[in-house]
Amino acid sequence: MVTGLKRIKQIAKEVRKFFENDPASTKQLHRLCFRASVSLAKRLQSKGIKAKVVHGYMCDTKGWINRHSWVVYKNKIIDLTATQFGYKPRVFVRSVTSTLYIPDKRVRDYAF
Repeated sequence: MVTGLKRIKQIAKEVRKFFENDPASTKQLHRLCFRASVSLAKRLQSKGIKAKVVHGYMCDTKGWINRHSWVVYKNKIIDLTATQFGYKPRVFVRSVTSTLYIPDKRVRDYAF
């Protein structure tokens, strides 16, 4: 049985693939960060894994700051839509201390 972050990455890839296969979306999943993050968090919860959706800002590969949403599990950020800002791989994982991500403290996090 696969557990921990490896299992979460597998689930994240499945959720991302679902959104990529939607004819209305782009390969980079532009403007789908909140929907994809909520879908991932709910899927993780259904597997007994506690995760939350965080709103804030992300610095793209050109230095621009963009409004964004992502999932946090323990001390990791799991981002299904960082590709819209020029990042790879398709499931982008970073530490919660990454300077690419700036949580917006004015907006409540969503825990499912």
